[in-house]
Amino acid sequence: MLAVARKLTTGTRWLEEGRWAAGQTLTGFDLAGKTLGLAGCGRIGRRVAEIAAVLGMRIQAFDPHLDTFPTPVKRVAVWDDLLTSSDILSLHLPASPETRQLIGTAALARMRPGAILINTARGSLVDEQALLTALNNNRLAGAGLDVWDPEPPSPNNPLFSHPRVVATPHMAAMTVEGRRRSHLSAVRQVCQVLRGEQPPHLLNPSVWPNRRKRIT
Repeated sequence: MLAVARKLTTGTRWLEEGRWAAGQTLTGFDLAGKTLGLAGCGRIGRRVAEIAAVLGMRIQAFDPHLDTFPTPVKRVAVWDDLLTSSDILSLHLPASPETRQLIGTAALARMRPGAILINTARGSLVDEQALLTALNNNRLAGAGLDVWDPEPPSPNNPLFSHPRVVATPHMAAMTVEGRRRSHLSAVRQVCQVLRGEQPPHLLNPSVWPNRRKRIT
C-alpha cells in the first residue's frame, strides 16, 4: 500500500533512466485518513488491520463467514458496499471456484475512481486483463500484486512494467523471522495432532472427528 500510494516504482525507474521528479508528476497520497477495505478478515486480514490502524486508516471488512469483527474494523454486510466505499481494497481470500476472478471488470467498475487494489492472497482472485484495462483507463490509481495466475507468470506480463503497479514474485512472507514462525507453527501443530489435539489452523475442521486415531 505504501509503495503504490507513494509511486515508488515510477520514482525508481525514473532514477534508473537518469530522470528527476518535476512538478506534481510523482506526488502520491497519505494513507492516514483513507478507508481500507478488507476482503476477508481472517488471521492475516486482522493483522493488516492492526498495522493500518497505526497508520491512521479507517478500516472496514467484508467476510460472510464471521459474526464478529475485531476493533477497530467496521463490518460491511454487502460486497458491493465494500467496493464503492474503499480507497484501498486488500484481498485476503482463499482460491476457490467461488472466488475465481472475483475482481473482474464488474468489480473494478464499482471501485472508487483512484482507488488502489492490493492482492497478496491468491492470483486467481483477480482478472489480470481486466485490471490492466482499468489501470490504462486511469480507473485505478495503482495496484500492488504479489501473487499471479498462473505462477510463475509469463515474463512478458504487461503488469510487470506498468508504471502504477508494484509487482513482486510471491515474496510477501519471505523474511527470516517469517519463515521461522511458519516452520515452528508447522512443528507445533504436528505435535498437537500426535497428542490427539485439534490444531488451531486446520483448514477443514469437519474432518477432525473422523480422523485416523493413533494406535498406542
